[in-house]
Amino acid sequence: MKVINRSRILTILRTYFFVFLATYTIFLTFAISSQERIDLFSEIMPPELLGLQIFSIAIYSALAIFSFFTFFAGVSIYKVLSSEYFRVWGDFIEGPNDKGERVLMSFGQISYMGRDLLGQFSLVSEVGTMILPGKLSVSSERIIGRSIRAARLKNNLQD
Repeated sequence: MKVINRSRILTILRTYFFVFLATYTIFLTFAISSQERIDLFSEIMPPELLGLQIFSIAIYSALAIFSFFTFFAGVSIYKVLSSEYFRVWGDFIEGPNDKGERVLMSFGQISYMGRDLLGQFSLVSEVGTMILPGKLSVSSERIIGRSIRAARLKNNLQD
């Protein structure tokens, strides 16, 4: 079972979306104000000499900005999905430590499970600390807690 911090992915998407909208709004404002200036000058000189291509430039720049933000949003989401998750199987859990390296520990080694001072979900043991960056949803915390408790009970019954 793979537990992914969905709220972190949504935060990344929301951030890139708002930055894209702000950048696009600035470019669109520039294009509209430039078009108004061209309309003023077109009364004095013929429009063919002014080159009324400002909207095509604005559209191409918006496409370039959208491509740029889509690429970097994809890279950020790929980083989250490739390293920032807990994987639970059997009696073991795998996840990132504070340095970003993947650590494997058994449920019996876990001495503390919960949020740290920064609000990040962490699992503490003698081996080290697993930290899931960002704020994990309560339902994901419950899933991890239930699977760890069930594995501990299973191990206690077998002993």
